[in-house]
Amino acid sequence: MNLRLQEKFCQAHKARTADDVWQDRGYPRIDWSALHSRLRAHHGHIHAILDGHYESPYYKQHAKLVSQSKGRSAGSAAASGRFTGLRAGYYGTKGEKIMAENIIQKFSDELRSLSRTEPLMAISGASGGVSGYVHAILVPEMAVSLIMEDMHCDRDKARLILADSADIGEMFNAEEDEKVQRVEVDLLNTSGTNDDDDEVFHTQKPRKGFRLA
Repeated sequence: MNLRLQEKFCQAHKARTADDVWQDRGYPRIDWSALHSRLRAHHGHIHAILDGHYESPYYKQHAKLVSQSKGRSAGSAAASGRFTGLRAGYYGTKGEKIMAENIIQKFSDELRSLSRTEPLMAISGASGGVSGYVHAILVPEMAVSLIMEDMHCDRDKARLILADSADIGEMFNAEEDEKVQRVEVDLLNTSGTNDDDDEVFHTQKPRKGFRLA
């Protein structure tokens, strides 16, 4: 078998294996058209994190990675796989982008205010800053909330599912260019944000991810 045929065989085998894993683990069929409305139901949890009423375990994880990556470029840090927390489980990079955009649109005022005092937002490079904070802390928290709904489990179990399903999510639910366009925040622009002011806010470690052979 020549190299080209071997590559095609390997890709087909991985796809079948991943599909079997998806079904065996009971991951849901994602209705992307309904995702935005689902996210609104979890804005309270994100608000609690930004307001300091809920401490996310992803905060310490991100702080450690940013500290270890000082002096390195964001690209080199990402390339080395150090920022593996920037994922949304089986929602993949497609879901990560949607969640990040939703969070930034809704919480631009809170993010702007927090950026004045939050050390992780003041750090530039190696996935520090506002965008890094959103992708590494708030997106995983939003994804965990969705997984709790999908899988009918508590938050601790959902965190394990998120970590275990990250790789398979990237295979099934990747962005078209297979790379999430990191959403940057214009903290001086307040137009078109916070259109859900009537919402009532309320509050409610990763393991090794799935690897394809």
